[in-house]
Amino acid sequence: MGDTFAQTLHDWQNFYMLTGTAAATLIGLLFVAASLGAGLIADHTRDNIRTFVTPTLLHFGAVLILACIFTVPGQSPDVLGALVAAIGVAGLAQVLKTVPQMWQYHQRDDFDRAHWLWHNVLPGVAYLLISGTGGALLLGARPLLSPLALGVGLLLVVGIHNTWTLTLWIVQHRTR
Repeated sequence: MGDTFAQTLHDWQNFYMLTGTAAATLIGLLFVAASLGAGLIADHTRDNIRTFVTPTLLHFGAVLILACIFTVPGQSPDVLGALVAAIGVAGLAQVLKTVPQMWQYHQRDDFDRAHWLWHNVLPGVAYLLISGTGGALLLGARPLLSPLALGVGLLLVVGIHNTWTLTLWIVQHRTR
């Protein structure tokens, strides 16, 4: 599995260089959006920032970390599997942590199914794909990295959507 695994990782390097660069850039843009809206943060909206913005930052961070891990030469399947599984499990824990926070938010404001889809369901699916790939690597399964790539891509799409939603919210509230 050694040489074949090394070749498989090499074949995916461009993908991870691209997604890592995108994640780093999007983290910067998220900070710009958050900075533009800094004056809009009041005591009653602080929890909303933790609920809706922090997870998006963590999704971009997960993509960046995965990209870094996959571009390090000489990775063994066990080490890579453990790191990928840990990131997937940590991401799932973050998604589950936002559920009660979102529930509280929706008790005060109108229920919005899109919030649940973009902040819980889709990231949950992405982290399941990531942790599943890590688990498969740990169990010695033949390296199938397509589910991991799907999870990484899904986190990027979710992050882009959520950052755009944040930007629109800032624009709407700054003009009031």
